[in-house]
Amino acid sequence: MRPMLRYVRDSTNDMPLVGAEIGVYKGENAKEILDSMNIIKLYAIDPWVEYYDGNLLKKKVSKTRIEDAEGEALRRLSPYRNVHIIKKYSYDAVNDLPLLDFLYIDGAHDFGNVWRDIWCFSEKAEIIGGHDYNRKNIGVVLAVNIYRVLNIFKSELHTEGDDWWFVPRSW
Repeated sequence: MRPMLRYVRDSTNDMPLVGAEIGVYKGENAKEILDSMNIIKLYAIDPWVEYYDGNLLKKKVSKTRIEDAEGEALRRLSPYRNVHIIKKYSYDAVNDLPLLDFLYIDGAHDFGNVWRDIWCFSEKAEIIGGHDYNRKNIGVVLAVNIYRVLNIFKSELHTEGDDWWFVPRSW
């Protein structure tokens, strides 16, 4: 289990949670969330469209590869009745969601998309975090660090491995 999600599970004493994941891809992490946490509802958000990854290599992820990933995610998550798959960009989906206990961001890794996800969901989710906080994904690191500076009195940044998450100071 990824560190941020383990933190959420352990900090909430396994209470029932409503969460979302941005960037479902093949559904592996969403399945892990559903299997490891007490989830009332998980919103799995991904547009499944071609994109350039946000790391320093800027590789294009092909339409075929995306279609295969979407099919795999749908097959992997179909047995779960507590998952709601939303095939949209996250910023288009934000108003479709209720208040969330947590949000896990692992979509596009460029600065603009990570920044937009954090800001769009900052009033929607209690704990916001994600993956790929490392030198290879400088856009993630910049977005997270700038948000941290701008919200230093509102939330506290935690990191472990490649995971990062903000916990409200009042939490």
